[in-house]
Amino acid sequence: MALWLSIPYVAILGPFADTAAAEEQTRLREMIIAADLMPYKKVEAGSDLYFLDLASEQFVSFQRQFAGKVVFANIWATWCKPCIREMPSLQALHDRFSDRGFTVVGMNDERRERQRKFLGTYSVTFPCLVGNVEDLAFRWRNSVPETYVFDRHGRILGYRAGSQDWMGRRVQELVEYLTTQPNGK
Repeated sequence: MALWLSIPYVAILGPFADTAAAEEQTRLREMIIAADLMPYKKVEAGSDLYFLDLASEQFVSFQRQFAGKVVFANIWATWCKPCIREMPSLQALHDRFSDRGFTVVGMNDERRERQRKFLGTYSVTFPCLVGNVEDLAFRWRNSVPETYVFDRHGRILGYRAGSQDWMGRRVQELVEYLTTQPNGK
């Protein structure tokens, strides 16, 4: 992992930061808040995660599998009513922006058969990973649903504990912004 990936958010906005970069970081933070997300305390890459891909039945590296993409990682459960409510808007967001380097990734630790049945019932086609979500180091708390926003470099930008309508205008503006940044910045 490159050293600059672990620089705390405050360091990026420190006294020696270039004004344009500081303004850009402030704008991004405001967009995250406007999308009803909490800015992550440190803009840094999460450690690599290995999960079973539900579709391929192969273990995949989260960082390699989704390298260069903006990712909304959604931790969900089949028994969770708020998860069920937000699934259609997560799928719609994935469908709307998937051709622009964006994906929603579902993460769940339930039995695969149970997940497949649920995903089929709700017509979910975005990638889903199976594994122990309780031990994810970046998690704010252990509840469902939780959604984490990663930029193209794998840095965690923000999160949401609880469900929401992911097709809201501010969320779409955030995804549009993140997917159109030059060099994925």
